[in-house]
Amino acid sequence: MALFPWDYQSLESLWSGDMNKPDIREGWQLMIDHFLGAIVVGGTNALAVFTSRGSPGGFCLRISDDKTPGELRAVAWALSNEKPLEPLIVCSRGSMLYVLNAKNKQIIGQLRGHGGEITSIVVHPSFPYLVCTCSRDFSARIYDLTMPPRDKPNNPHWPPSTAPSLGGAPHGLQSSEPEGIGIGRCLVVLCGGPSGGHEAAVLGAAFHPTHPLIATCGMDRAVKIWRLPRMSFDHMAREDKPLFSSTRIHKARILSVNWLGLDVLATSSAPALKRRNGDRNDLYYEDGTIGIWRWLGFDRFFPATRPKPSKVMRGCASDYQESCKLIYVST
Repeated sequence: MALFPWDYQSLESLWSGDMNKPDIREGWQLMIDHFLGAIVVGGTNALAVFTSRGSPGGFCLRISDDKTPGELRAVAWALSNEKPLEPLIVCSRGSMLYVLNAKNKQIIGQLRGHGGEITSIVVHPSFPYLVCTCSRDFSARIYDLTMPPRDKPNNPHWPPSTAPSLGGAPHGLQSSEPEGIGIGRCLVVLCGGPSGGHEAAVLGAAFHPTHPLIATCGMDRAVKIWRLPRMSFDHMAREDKPLFSSTRIHKARILSVNWLGLDVLATSSAPALKRRNGDRNDLYYEDGTIGIWRWLGFDRFFPATRPKPSKVMRGCASDYQESCKLIYVST
């Protein structure tokens, strides 16, 4: 489920304040009156929106597709630039991503890309048309809802071959069929793999509110901080080496990650399965933990004396494999 995330003052910060205009402000207040406190809940082949304060705008929409059976597990709210007064609902079933217009109660986008089930969906806090999906294929993908899907793949060639690669989704590659229909285009793939990406399912992500960064966490007990590369309409960026990676913060899979400040993050983990006195048959669960910690490498990549970030950011092997550049604030 996902709670409607915006209020009357949100228009001042969204889109860097570019949409905070008199002609939009009045319609924004009417939209907030209708959707404030609304909750979207995913279920089996259906999605329901429950409104608050006695508003009659709740509805249930059925999404039937025999090719992708299953439940709508991950949901999130988003907004588009063209129609900022018509909230969007982004949801997933299996490896498919759906975009719905909450005002018109219609499906306006259907996208494919991941090679495994999508586990979570997050939306950029300042640019609500940017959506990140995490998946069991060890990768995370960032979509732009202002662009149409790709008709043909633009996979690179891997030497010595001169033809486009036929690798799978974890390598950040596309299938030979069209990306989807409606709206939405994948612009960035945070690849999985031993070079620096996640080595198990990615369970959560969080965009930095002010800087081109995104943090991810997953089944491999790793927290990774990635630089958002320059996004292009023609080419899909692929990143396999984050600016920070650590598996020493928690003892079990990490369920969520959030930014609390410029360089302070909060992460939470599931209970850890342990052996008692080394006996493999005597097992118990150690309680999950919540950690608040500071990333010490922020000032190195984003120095206060430089107003704009560098075009190229690349750490050393210790940064993207097992970094010690953190300090605990509270656990």
